[in-house]
Amino acid sequence: MIDLNELARMLKKKRRESGLSQEDFAEKLGFTGSYISRLENGKVSPTFKSLVQISEHIGIKAKLFFG
Repeated sequence: MIDLNELARMLKKKRRESGLSQEDFAEKLGFTGSYISRLENGKVSPTFKSLVQISEHIGIKAKLFFG
């Protein structure tokens, strides 16, 4: 099961560390800014494909989110 709160925290932290806005980060990944915002606020659960894509970009293994 994906821990949405942990994903949100890690995503926001990594994005900020890279100096990217939500819009810029979303553009790099092929998502919308509103999707990244909803992820960072724990409002939406990513698909497996999206989770892998995000994880690869921020340098975190996707399997960390599954118990």
